[in-house]
Amino acid sequence: MRLWLLGLLLLPALALADYKSDYKEGVAAAERQEWAKADALIQRAMAEKPDPDARANIRMYGQVYLPYLPQFYLGLSAFSRKDCAKATEWLSDPRLVTAARGLREENRRLMMLRTCATRLAEAAPATPAPAPTPTPAPAAAAAAPRAAASPPASQPARPAASSSAAFDSNRAQALESRLARMSDKLKAAAQGLSDTALATARVTWQRRNDALEGELARAGARARSIRQARDSGALGGLERDLAALDARVDKFAADLGDAVSRGRGVALADARSQLQRGVDAGARALSANADGQAPAAQALRQALEQGRSLLSSSDATRIQSASAALEAALRQLETSQARQALAGQVRSRLGPLASAYLKGDFARVAAWTNESDLASVPAAHAEALLMRAAARFELYVLGGERDLALYEQVRIDLRAARRVNDQLQPSQKAYSPRFRALFASTR
Repeated sequence: MRLWLLGLLLLPALALADYKSDYKEGVAAAERQEWAKADALIQRAMAEKPDPDARANIRMYGQVYLPYLPQFYLGLSAFSRKDCAKATEWLSDPRLVTAARGLREENRRLMMLRTCATRLAEAAPATPAPAPTPTPAPAAAAAAPRAAASPPASQPARPAASSSAAFDSNRAQALESRLARMSDKLKAAAQGLSDTALATARVTWQRRNDALEGELARAGARARSIRQARDSGALGGLERDLAALDARVDKFAADLGDAVSRGRGVALADARSQLQRGVDAGARALSANADGQAPAAQALRQALEQGRSLLSSSDATRIQSASAALEAALRQLETSQARQALAGQVRSRLGPLASAYLKGDFARVAAWTNESDLASVPAAHAEALLMRAAARFELYVLGGERDLALYEQVRIDLRAARRVNDQLQPSQKAYSPRFRALFASTR
Protein backbone atom coordinates (compact mmCIF):
# COMPACT_ATOMS: atom_id res chain seq x y z
CA MET A 1 0.00 0.00 0.00
CA ARG A 2 2.82 2.42 0.83
CA LEU A 3 4.54 1.70 -2.48
CA TRP A 4 1.26 2.28 -4.28
CA LEU A 5 0.75 5.64 -2.57
CA LEU A 6 4.34 6.70 -3.30
CA GLY A 7 3.79 5.96 -6.98
CA LEU A 8 0.76 8.22 -6.98
CA LEU A 9 2.57 11.19 -5.58
CA LEU A 10 5.13 11.48 -8.33
CA LEU A 11 2.81 11.63 -11.33
CA PRO A 12 2.50 14.99 -13.24
CA ALA A 13 -0.35 17.47 -13.18
CA LEU A 14 -3.03 18.02 -15.82
CA ALA A 15 -3.91 21.56 -16.90
CA LEU A 16 -7.25 22.95 -18.02
CA ALA A 17 -8.31 22.18 -21.61
CA ASP A 18 -7.61 25.57 -23.23
CA TYR A 19 -4.77 27.06 -25.28
CA LYS A 20 -2.55 26.98 -22.19
CA SER A 21 -3.14 23.26 -21.86
CA ASP A 22 -2.26 22.67 -25.53
CA TYR A 23 0.82 24.86 -25.16
CA LYS A 24 2.00 23.08 -22.00
CA GLU A 25 1.58 19.66 -23.58
CA GLY A 26 3.31 20.90 -26.74
CA VAL A 27 6.31 22.19 -24.78
CA ALA A 28 6.49 18.91 -22.87
CA ALA A 29 6.41 17.00 -26.17
CA ALA A 30 9.20 19.22 -27.50
CA GLU A 31 11.31 18.44 -24.44
CA ARG A 32 10.80 14.74 -25.23
CA GLN A 33 11.72 15.49 -28.88
CA GLU A 34 8.30 14.33 -30.09
CA TRP A 35 8.31 17.00 -32.76
CA ALA A 36 5.18 16.02 -34.72
CA LYS A 37 3.10 16.01 -31.54
CA ALA A 38 4.68 19.27 -30.36
CA ASP A 39 3.87 21.00 -33.68
CA ALA A 40 0.25 19.86 -33.64
CA LEU A 41 -0.39 20.95 -30.05
CA ILE A 42 1.37 24.31 -30.28
CA GLN A 43 -0.30 25.18 -33.59
CA ARG A 44 -3.63 24.33 -31.97
CA ALA A 45 -2.78 26.74 -29.17
CA MET A 46 -1.85 29.40 -31.75
CA ALA A 47 -5.20 28.99 -33.45
CA GLU A 48 -6.76 30.35 -30.25
CA LYS A 49 -3.98 32.77 -29.29
CA PRO A 50 -1.58 33.59 -32.16
CA ASP A 51 0.46 36.33 -30.47
CA PRO A 52 3.27 35.46 -28.01
CA ASP A 53 3.08 36.83 -24.47
CA ALA A 54 6.23 37.11 -22.37
CA ARG A 55 4.15 37.84 -19.27
CA ALA A 56 1.74 34.91 -19.61
CA ASN A 57 3.56 32.86 -16.90
CA ILE A 58 2.02 29.53 -17.89
CA ARG A 59 2.49 27.08 -15.04
CA MET A 60 4.20 23.90 -16.22
CA TYR A 61 4.49 22.13 -12.86
CA GLY A 62 5.24 23.06 -9.27
CA GLN A 63 6.76 26.54 -9.27
CA VAL A 64 8.01 26.33 -12.88
CA TYR A 65 6.41 28.93 -15.18
CA LEU A 66 7.06 29.65 -18.85
CA PRO A 67 6.23 32.61 -21.12
CA TYR A 68 3.87 31.96 -24.02
CA LEU A 69 6.24 31.77 -27.05
CA PRO A 70 4.66 29.35 -29.57
CA GLN A 71 6.76 30.61 -32.50
CA PHE A 72 9.93 29.77 -30.55
CA TYR A 73 8.96 26.14 -30.05
CA LEU A 74 7.78 25.74 -33.66
CA GLY A 75 11.16 27.16 -34.72
CA LEU A 76 12.93 24.78 -32.32
CA SER A 77 11.01 21.85 -33.82
CA ALA A 78 11.94 22.82 -37.39
CA PHE A 79 15.56 23.43 -36.34
CA SER A 80 15.78 20.01 -34.69
CA ARG A 81 14.42 18.43 -37.89
CA LYS A 82 17.07 20.37 -39.89
CA ASP A 83 14.41 22.39 -41.74
CA CYS A 84 16.33 25.65 -41.53
CA ALA A 85 14.09 27.53 -43.96
CA LYS A 86 11.02 26.96 -41.78
CA ALA A 87 13.02 27.44 -38.56
CA THR A 88 14.30 30.82 -39.77
CA GLU A 89 10.76 31.86 -40.69
CA TRP A 90 9.40 31.07 -37.22
CA LEU A 91 12.37 32.37 -35.24
CA SER A 92 12.46 35.66 -37.21
CA ASP A 93 8.76 36.39 -36.60
CA PRO A 94 8.71 40.07 -35.46
CA ARG A 95 6.23 39.21 -32.71
CA LEU A 96 8.62 36.64 -31.26
CA VAL A 97 11.62 38.97 -31.61
CA THR A 98 9.80 41.55 -29.48
CA ALA A 99 8.38 39.11 -26.93
CA ALA A 100 11.62 37.14 -26.37
CA ARG A 101 13.79 40.19 -25.72
CA GLY A 102 15.47 39.79 -22.33
CA LEU A 103 14.31 36.20 -21.84
CA ARG A 104 16.61 33.20 -21.71
CA GLU A 105 14.93 31.83 -24.86
CA GLU A 106 16.46 34.77 -26.76
CA ASN A 107 19.96 33.28 -26.62
CA ARG A 108 18.75 29.96 -27.99
CA ARG A 109 16.77 31.76 -30.70
CA LEU A 110 19.86 33.67 -31.86
CA MET A 111 22.01 30.54 -31.72
CA MET A 112 19.56 28.63 -33.93
CA LEU A 113 19.37 31.51 -36.41
CA ARG A 114 23.18 31.66 -36.64
CA THR A 115 23.43 27.92 -37.15
CA CYS A 116 20.70 27.93 -39.79
CA ALA A 117 22.38 30.79 -41.63
CA THR A 118 25.53 28.65 -41.82
CA ARG A 119 23.62 25.58 -43.02
CA LEU A 120 21.69 27.50 -45.66
CA ALA A 121 24.85 29.16 -46.97
CA GLU A 122 26.65 25.82 -47.22
CA ALA A 123 23.69 24.24 -48.99
CA ALA A 124 23.27 27.07 -51.53
CA PRO A 125 24.55 26.18 -55.05
CA ALA A 126 27.59 28.11 -56.25
CA THR A 127 26.81 30.96 -58.66
CA PRO A 128 28.07 29.91 -62.13
CA ALA A 129 30.50 32.28 -63.79
CA PRO A 130 29.18 34.04 -66.90
CA ALA A 131 30.33 32.54 -70.17
CA PRO A 132 33.45 34.31 -71.42
CA THR A 133 33.03 36.59 -74.38
CA PRO A 134 35.96 36.15 -76.77
CA THR A 135 37.70 39.33 -77.78
CA PRO A 136 37.47 39.58 -81.60
CA ALA A 137 40.67 39.79 -83.53
CA PRO A 138 41.49 43.27 -84.83
CA ALA A 139 39.71 44.11 -88.01
CA ALA A 140 42.90 44.93 -89.85
CA ALA A 141 44.43 41.54 -89.06
CA ALA A 142 41.19 39.58 -89.67
CA ALA A 143 40.24 40.85 -93.12
CA ALA A 144 43.03 42.18 -95.25
CA PRO A 145 41.92 42.59 -98.92
CA ARG A 146 43.46 39.98 -101.11
CA ALA A 147 44.04 42.55 -103.87
CA ALA A 148 46.42 44.54 -101.61
CA ALA A 149 48.70 41.55 -101.31
CA SER A 150 50.12 42.14 -104.84
CA PRO A 151 51.86 45.46 -105.32
CA PRO A 152 52.02 47.14 -108.74
CA ALA A 153 54.36 45.42 -111.17
CA SER A 154 56.62 48.49 -111.42
CA GLN A 155 57.37 48.49 -107.63
CA PRO A 156 59.12 45.84 -105.43
CA ALA A 157 56.83 43.85 -103.09
CA ARG A 158 56.76 44.86 -99.36
CA PRO A 159 55.47 42.69 -96.44
CA ALA A 160 52.07 43.67 -94.94
CA ALA A 161 52.07 45.25 -91.42
CA SER A 162 50.72 42.96 -88.59
CA SER A 163 49.90 43.58 -84.86
CA SER A 164 51.26 40.13 -84.02
CA ALA A 165 54.74 40.99 -85.22
CA ALA A 166 55.54 42.78 -81.89
CA PHE A 167 53.39 40.52 -79.59
CA ASP A 168 55.22 39.85 -76.29
CA SER A 169 54.42 36.26 -75.26
CA ASN A 170 56.34 36.60 -71.99
CA ARG A 171 54.24 39.59 -71.03
CA ALA A 172 51.01 37.71 -71.79
CA GLN A 173 52.21 34.70 -69.78
CA ALA A 174 53.03 36.96 -66.84
CA LEU A 175 49.46 38.31 -66.85
CA GLU A 176 48.00 34.80 -66.82
CA SER A 177 50.31 33.85 -63.92
CA ARG A 178 49.11 36.92 -62.04
CA LEU A 179 45.53 35.84 -62.62
CA ALA A 180 46.31 32.39 -61.16
CA ARG A 181 47.85 33.97 -58.04
CA MET A 182 44.80 36.21 -57.61
CA SER A 183 42.49 33.19 -57.90
CA ASP A 184 44.50 31.30 -55.26
CA LYS A 185 44.40 34.36 -53.01
CA LEU A 186 40.61 34.57 -53.32
CA LYS A 187 40.18 30.85 -52.59
CA ALA A 188 42.30 31.14 -49.46
CA ALA A 189 40.28 34.11 -48.24
CA ALA A 190 36.98 32.36 -49.04
CA GLN A 191 37.75 29.64 -46.50
CA GLY A 192 36.69 32.15 -43.87
CA LEU A 193 33.14 32.05 -45.27
CA SER A 194 32.47 28.81 -43.39
CA ASP A 195 33.40 30.35 -40.03
CA THR A 196 30.41 30.30 -37.68
CA ALA A 197 31.36 33.77 -36.47
CA LEU A 198 29.93 35.31 -39.66
CA ALA A 199 26.42 34.31 -38.56
CA THR A 200 23.69 35.91 -40.66
CA ALA A 201 26.16 38.12 -42.60
CA ARG A 202 27.52 35.11 -44.49
CA VAL A 203 25.14 35.56 -47.42
CA THR A 204 26.43 39.10 -48.07
CA TRP A 205 30.05 37.96 -47.99
CA GLN A 206 29.27 35.03 -50.29
CA ARG A 207 27.82 37.42 -52.85
CA ARG A 208 30.96 39.54 -52.79
CA ASN A 209 33.09 36.44 -53.23
CA ASP A 210 30.95 35.19 -56.12
CA ALA A 211 31.21 38.57 -57.86
CA LEU A 212 35.01 38.53 -57.65
CA GLU A 213 35.13 34.94 -58.90
CA GLY A 214 33.05 36.01 -61.89
CA GLU A 215 35.40 38.90 -62.66
CA LEU A 216 38.44 36.61 -62.45
CA ALA A 217 36.80 34.09 -64.77
CA ARG A 218 36.04 36.80 -67.35
CA ALA A 219 39.56 38.20 -67.06
CA GLY A 220 40.98 34.72 -67.66
CA ALA A 221 38.89 34.26 -70.78
CA ARG A 222 39.98 37.69 -72.00
CA ALA A 223 43.67 36.84 -71.44
CA ARG A 224 43.34 33.61 -73.45
CA SER A 225 41.60 35.40 -76.26
CA ILE A 226 44.37 38.08 -76.42
CA ARG A 227 47.07 35.39 -76.50
CA GLN A 228 45.32 33.46 -79.26
CA ALA A 229 44.83 36.61 -81.34
CA ARG A 230 48.34 37.86 -80.46
CA ASP A 231 46.87 41.31 -79.90
CA SER A 232 49.67 43.42 -78.43
CA GLY A 233 47.46 46.48 -78.18
CA ALA A 234 45.03 44.76 -75.76
CA LEU A 235 47.74 43.71 -73.30
CA GLY A 236 48.04 47.17 -71.74
CA GLY A 237 44.33 47.42 -71.05
CA LEU A 238 44.31 43.98 -69.45
CA GLU A 239 47.27 44.91 -67.23
CA ARG A 240 45.45 47.99 -65.91
CA ASP A 241 42.23 46.03 -65.27
CA LEU A 242 44.08 43.25 -63.46
CA ALA A 243 45.83 45.75 -61.19
CA ALA A 244 42.44 47.17 -60.11
CA LEU A 245 40.95 43.68 -59.70
CA ASP A 246 43.94 42.54 -57.62
CA ALA A 247 43.40 45.49 -55.27
CA ARG A 248 39.72 44.53 -54.86
CA VAL A 249 40.65 40.91 -54.04
CA ASP A 250 43.14 42.15 -51.41
CA LYS A 251 40.49 44.41 -49.88
CA PHE A 252 37.93 41.59 -49.82
CA ALA A 253 40.40 39.28 -48.06
CA ALA A 254 41.25 41.95 -45.48
CA ASP A 255 37.61 42.91 -44.87
CA LEU A 256 36.53 39.28 -44.53
CA GLY A 257 39.33 38.58 -42.05
CA ASP A 258 38.27 41.58 -39.97
CA ALA A 259 34.63 40.47 -40.04
CA VAL A 260 35.52 36.95 -38.87
CA SER A 261 37.67 38.36 -36.06
CA ARG A 262 34.89 40.69 -34.91
CA GLY A 263 32.31 37.91 -35.17
CA ARG A 264 34.44 35.58 -33.08
CA GLY A 265 34.82 38.29 -30.47
CA VAL A 266 31.06 38.86 -30.34
CA ALA A 267 30.35 35.11 -30.23
CA LEU A 268 32.86 34.65 -27.42
CA ALA A 269 31.39 37.54 -25.44
CA ASP A 270 27.85 36.18 -25.95
CA ALA A 271 28.94 32.69 -24.87
CA ARG A 272 30.63 34.03 -21.74
CA SER A 273 27.59 36.15 -20.84
CA GLN A 274 25.27 33.19 -21.27
CA LEU A 275 27.53 30.99 -19.17
CA GLN A 276 27.75 33.65 -16.43
CA ARG A 277 23.95 33.85 -16.30
CA GLY A 278 23.79 30.07 -16.04
CA VAL A 279 26.37 30.04 -13.25
CA ASP A 280 24.45 32.71 -11.32
CA ALA A 281 21.13 30.89 -11.74
CA GLY A 282 22.68 27.56 -10.76
CA ALA A 283 24.28 29.04 -7.64
CA ARG A 284 20.94 30.54 -6.56
CA ALA A 285 19.16 27.24 -7.15
CA LEU A 286 21.72 25.31 -5.11
CA SER A 287 21.58 27.73 -2.20
CA ALA A 288 17.78 27.47 -2.12
CA ASN A 289 17.78 23.68 -2.36
CA ALA A 290 17.29 21.99 0.99
CA ASP A 291 18.64 18.58 -0.01
CA GLY A 292 22.20 19.21 -1.17
CA GLN A 293 22.93 15.48 -1.42
CA ALA A 294 20.16 14.72 -3.90
CA PRO A 295 21.43 13.41 -7.26
CA ALA A 296 20.02 16.43 -9.12
CA ALA A 297 21.77 18.83 -6.74
CA GLN A 298 25.07 16.98 -7.09
CA ALA A 299 24.81 17.05 -10.90
CA LEU A 300 24.16 20.79 -10.81
CA ARG A 301 27.11 21.34 -8.47
CA GLN A 302 29.39 19.50 -10.89
CA ALA A 303 28.08 21.51 -13.86
CA LEU A 304 28.65 24.71 -11.87
CA GLU A 305 32.27 23.83 -11.20
CA GLN A 306 32.89 23.15 -14.87
CA GLY A 307 31.12 26.37 -15.89
CA ARG A 308 33.13 28.53 -13.47
CA SER A 309 36.39 27.02 -14.73
CA LEU A 310 35.55 28.07 -18.31
CA LEU A 311 34.37 31.63 -17.69
CA SER A 312 37.75 33.03 -18.74
CA SER A 313 38.30 30.55 -21.59
CA SER A 314 38.68 31.74 -25.19
CA ASP A 315 37.11 28.59 -26.63
CA ALA A 316 33.54 29.59 -27.48
CA THR A 317 32.59 26.00 -28.38
CA ARG A 318 33.61 24.65 -24.95
CA ILE A 319 31.87 27.56 -23.23
CA GLN A 320 28.63 26.88 -25.13
CA SER A 321 28.85 23.19 -24.25
CA ALA A 322 29.30 24.06 -20.56
CA SER A 323 26.30 26.42 -20.74
CA ALA A 324 24.13 23.68 -22.24
CA ALA A 325 25.22 21.20 -19.54
CA LEU A 326 24.52 23.76 -16.82
CA GLU A 327 21.09 24.57 -18.22
CA ALA A 328 20.21 20.86 -18.39
CA ALA A 329 21.35 20.30 -14.79
CA LEU A 330 19.38 23.32 -13.58
CA ARG A 331 16.25 22.11 -15.38
CA GLN A 332 16.72 18.67 -13.82
CA LEU A 333 16.92 20.17 -10.32
CA GLU A 334 13.86 22.35 -10.96
CA THR A 335 11.96 19.29 -12.16
CA SER A 336 13.00 17.33 -9.07
CA GLN A 337 11.94 20.18 -6.77
CA ALA A 338 8.61 20.52 -8.58
CA ARG A 339 7.94 16.82 -8.19
CA GLN A 340 8.74 16.99 -4.51
CA ALA A 341 6.42 19.96 -4.09
CA LEU A 342 3.68 18.17 -5.99
CA ALA A 343 4.20 15.03 -3.92
CA GLY A 344 3.83 17.06 -0.74
CA GLN A 345 0.60 18.63 -1.97
CA VAL A 346 -0.88 15.31 -3.01
CA ARG A 347 0.24 13.60 0.20
CA SER A 348 -1.49 16.21 2.33
CA ARG A 349 -4.75 15.78 0.38
CA LEU A 350 -4.80 12.10 -0.46
CA GLY A 351 -3.02 10.80 2.66
CA PRO A 352 -5.85 11.38 5.18
CA LEU A 353 -8.34 9.76 2.80
CA ALA A 354 -6.16 6.66 2.38
CA SER A 355 -5.52 6.50 6.12
CA ALA A 356 -9.26 6.59 6.89
CA TYR A 357 -9.95 3.84 4.36
CA LEU A 358 -7.24 1.58 5.73
CA LYS A 359 -8.59 2.11 9.27
CA GLY A 360 -12.05 1.04 8.14
CA ASP A 361 -13.64 4.48 8.49
CA PHE A 362 -15.70 3.88 5.33
CA ALA A 363 -18.34 6.48 6.15
CA ARG A 364 -15.72 9.25 6.18
CA VAL A 365 -14.26 8.12 2.87
CA ALA A 366 -17.71 7.72 1.30
CA ALA A 367 -18.53 11.31 2.28
CA TRP A 368 -15.38 12.74 0.62
CA THR A 369 -16.29 15.53 -1.83
CA ASN A 370 -13.13 17.63 -2.27
CA GLU A 371 -12.47 16.50 -5.82
CA SER A 372 -11.19 19.94 -6.81
CA ASP A 373 -8.19 19.45 -4.50
CA LEU A 374 -6.92 16.62 -6.71
CA ALA A 375 -8.36 17.56 -10.09
CA SER A 376 -4.95 18.76 -11.30
CA VAL A 377 -3.35 15.35 -10.58
CA PRO A 378 -5.28 12.79 -12.64
CA ALA A 379 -3.71 9.65 -11.13
CA ALA A 380 -4.33 10.80 -7.56
CA HIS A 381 -7.83 11.98 -8.49
CA ALA A 382 -8.64 8.57 -9.97
CA GLU A 383 -7.32 6.76 -6.89
CA ALA A 384 -9.43 8.96 -4.62
CA LEU A 385 -12.55 8.15 -6.67
CA LEU A 386 -11.61 4.46 -6.51
CA MET A 387 -11.26 4.62 -2.71
CA ARG A 388 -14.61 6.36 -2.38
CA ALA A 389 -16.22 3.70 -4.57
CA ALA A 390 -14.62 0.96 -2.45
CA ALA A 391 -15.80 2.58 0.79
CA ARG A 392 -19.34 2.91 -0.54
CA PHE A 393 -19.21 -0.71 -1.70
CA GLU A 394 -18.16 -1.84 1.80
CA LEU A 395 -21.05 0.15 3.29
CA TYR A 396 -23.38 -1.41 0.74
CA VAL A 397 -22.24 -4.92 1.72
CA LEU A 398 -22.38 -4.17 5.46
CA GLY A 399 -25.93 -2.89 4.99
CA GLY A 400 -27.08 -6.22 3.61
CA GLU A 401 -26.79 -5.16 -0.02
CA ARG A 402 -30.23 -3.58 0.07
CA ASP A 403 -29.36 0.08 -0.71
CA LEU A 404 -29.47 0.07 -4.52
CA ALA A 405 -28.96 3.83 -4.69
CA LEU A 406 -25.66 3.43 -2.83
CA TYR A 407 -24.69 0.60 -5.19
CA GLU A 408 -25.35 2.87 -8.17
CA GLN A 409 -23.11 5.53 -6.60
CA VAL A 410 -20.35 2.92 -6.47
CA ARG A 411 -20.69 2.31 -10.21
CA ILE A 412 -20.78 6.06 -10.93
CA ASP A 413 -17.50 6.51 -9.02
CA LEU A 414 -15.88 3.61 -10.89
CA ARG A 415 -16.84 5.05 -14.27
CA ALA A 416 -15.56 8.47 -13.25
CA ALA A 417 -12.26 6.97 -12.09
CA ARG A 418 -11.82 5.18 -15.43
CA ARG A 419 -12.50 8.41 -17.33
CA VAL A 420 -9.86 10.27 -15.33
CA ASN A 421 -7.24 7.52 -15.71
CA ASP A 422 -7.91 4.76 -18.23
CA GLN A 423 -4.82 2.87 -16.94
CA LEU A 424 -6.19 2.59 -13.41
CA GLN A 425 -6.02 -0.84 -11.75
CA PRO A 426 -7.17 -1.56 -8.15
CA SER A 427 -4.45 -2.77 -5.79
CA GLN A 428 -4.80 -6.40 -4.74
CA LYS A 429 -3.53 -5.52 -1.27
CA ALA A 430 -5.95 -2.66 -0.70
CA TYR A 431 -9.20 -3.89 -2.29
CA SER A 432 -11.25 -7.05 -1.98
CA PRO A 433 -11.55 -9.56 -4.89
CA ARG A 434 -15.26 -8.88 -5.13
CA PHE A 435 -14.71 -5.14 -5.47
CA ARG A 436 -12.00 -5.69 -8.09
CA ALA A 437 -14.38 -7.91 -10.05
CA LEU A 438 -17.02 -5.13 -9.93
CA PHE A 439 -14.40 -2.66 -11.17
CA ALA A 440 -13.52 -4.96 -14.07
CA SER A 441 -17.16 -5.36 -15.11
CA THR A 442 -18.14 -1.67 -14.84
CA ARG A 443 -17.77 0.34 -18.04
